[in-house]
Amino acid sequence: MEQLDSFFQPVADVIALPVDQTKFLVCTFLSYFLSLYFRTLSDVKQRYIVGLVFGVIFGLVLFGSGLVHSLISSSIVYVLVKFGKGPQIPKIVFVFSMGYLLLGHLYRQYYDYMGWKLDFTAPQMMIALKTISFAYDVNDAQRVKKAKEDNTTIDQKNLRCIFEFPSPLEYFSYIYFYGGFFVGPLFDFNEYKAFIDRSMFAKNNYIAPFPSIKAVFEKIFLVAICMTCVFLKPLAPFTYILTDDFNEQSFFFRIAYIQVSFLLVRCTYYTSWLLIEISLMLCGFNYTDESGEVKWNRLTNINIIEWELSQNFYSVVSNWNIKVAAWLKRYVYLRVASGTNNRFLAKISTFVVSAVWHGFYPGYYLFFISFVLIGEVEPIFRKTFRTFFLKSDGEPNYPVKYIYDIVSFVVTTLSANYLACSFLFLSFFDSLRVWGSVYFYVHILALAFFVANKFRLLPRKNISPPKKSE
Repeated sequence: MEQLDSFFQPVADVIALPVDQTKFLVCTFLSYFLSLYFRTLSDVKQRYIVGLVFGVIFGLVLFGSGLVHSLISSSIVYVLVKFGKGPQIPKIVFVFSMGYLLLGHLYRQYYDYMGWKLDFTAPQMMIALKTISFAYDVNDAQRVKKAKEDNTTIDQKNLRCIFEFPSPLEYFSYIYFYGGFFVGPLFDFNEYKAFIDRSMFAKNNYIAPFPSIKAVFEKIFLVAICMTCVFLKPLAPFTYILTDDFNEQSFFFRIAYIQVSFLLVRCTYYTSWLLIEISLMLCGFNYTDESGEVKWNRLTNINIIEWELSQNFYSVVSNWNIKVAAWLKRYVYLRVASGTNNRFLAKISTFVVSAVWHGFYPGYYLFFISFVLIGEVEPIFRKTFRTFFLKSDGEPNYPVKYIYDIVSFVVTTLSANYLACSFLFLSFFDSLRVWGSVYFYVHILALAFFVANKFRLLPRKNISPPKKSE
């Protein structure tokens, strides 16, 4: 691995990026040529093999011997799901896959404490979710079959049933496919199979269409902007926030600096997701056809404009790491809500799983605990203030309503970047130090709203529901 790193070091020196990020960029750019070749393959088996082999090759370049963990964990799950019987198998797989990932996180924290180097835990995070969804999807198919035999019905709206158990080649190609193995995006087995056997392209005579020049250049344009911001990160390093000099600056400077610094940090994530998405567009996997309208967003993992202009935290969650958010909703939130009939418990369970999935650093848990508080307060804020910008019949009162929209955007942005401090600094005391440098303003205001609402101290404006047309 050290010899491989030394090979990439000259390139890393030229572009002023760490070696691990340089290798990621090189592998991603090589995947563009691979994707163009991939779409020319006419045989289904060839596509499975090429997707698998090059995923493994890129994985070895990026993670070296650490790649063996992906083989061990995914192989054990395949055997468990194939030969295990009963409704407990998905739960066993859930515990095993998350447990294996957590051991990886612990090992990483031991040898690279507080580090951000790309290592085997990155693909292992994706594999954990893939294997868990795989186990549930196979089990859901068994439940549906059993229900038919018993002449009962099961709501299949949110299910992704796998009725035909895949061969080892199909399964491991799904696990290692080069277009989503590094850092995502996440996709389920049925999506991958439909892409490989071309049933996804039924409306296009089973031929993977080429993305429009407009669609590709839109992504390239966004990548150019985001990469520029990545190279500007040294101008506003987030590490400066922990210095004494930062604390000596004015309160408004500190808030403004956090906004700028965290925007530049986000662009690293934006860049990686967008670069992978271009590869998925070139091979055809990002294709979707909704009601005759061709789009290239099947595996889009970030909606940058929507996230940056969010007016509420629902938009923040919905437009960031989209595929993982969808997984959490389908395999955690909806299943807990359905099994317990308790939506609050389902929400807490979702946050806990998300935190555990990220690792053991206290900052993750501070973030998600705070997020629960914000999730409870935000409807209060909306119910209290939004009504004053509506007409008596509940319709938006423009142009006055624009004031509310702007205020909501500012509040959401300030709050999101504030909360993200703990996600970035990871340490319990560093997180509290950063929040304390701006006087815990989000937590204090959120608690104030929560208490004021409990004691009915907030103003209210009654809105009449719109009259139904005769």
